[in-house]
Amino acid sequence: MKLVARIKSVALAAIAAVTLGCASSAPVDYDSSVNFQALKTYSWLDSKALESDDPRISNTLFNDRVKAAVDRELARKGFVKSEGEVDFKVVYHLSIDRKIREDNLNAHYGYYPYGWGYRHPMYVDTSSRIREYDEGTLIVDVVDPAAERLWWRGSHSATVRKSTGPEKATQRVNDAVARIMANYPPGVK
Repeated sequence: MKLVARIKSVALAAIAAVTLGCASSAPVDYDSSVNFQALKTYSWLDSKALESDDPRISNTLFNDRVKAAVDRELARKGFVKSEGEVDFKVVYHLSIDRKIREDNLNAHYGYYPYGWGYRHPMYVDTSSRIREYDEGTLIVDVVDPAAERLWWRGSHSATVRKSTGPEKATQRVNDAVARIMANYPPGVK
């Protein structure tokens, strides 16, 4: 019985770790020599995403959603979009990669009745399932407006799902961008 309790506690710990991992913010990298506190105005750098052969990437609807979401997040933090001289430029990139995942399922677990009053100590039946899926990665970059040198990068990856309408697609983009921009500018909460 101790073995069953121990395995249950390990399983619960693993589920908690996965849940907490999903709640964390997106990974970021940045140039620590840049004074991000001095940056106030920005504009968009043309994205290469619209030049892709993949229609899921080369998509003006997605482009508009990403730009609107980033503009909203930056405005919420006090940054001003400008057409003239700016402190930084923003650009995004999108990639979609084919992934393979193996799921191991334990169909039966526990004591297995064996004859009259005897028990086999443990019985486990494991099955595997292989599945393919597409994973999309959205990257938002903040660059030097003159040299177009990278200053800050945030990214978010998720399973690509079929759109169930514009509202759902917009919400997914908004959620991804909010996670990415949560740590911009760096050092400010």
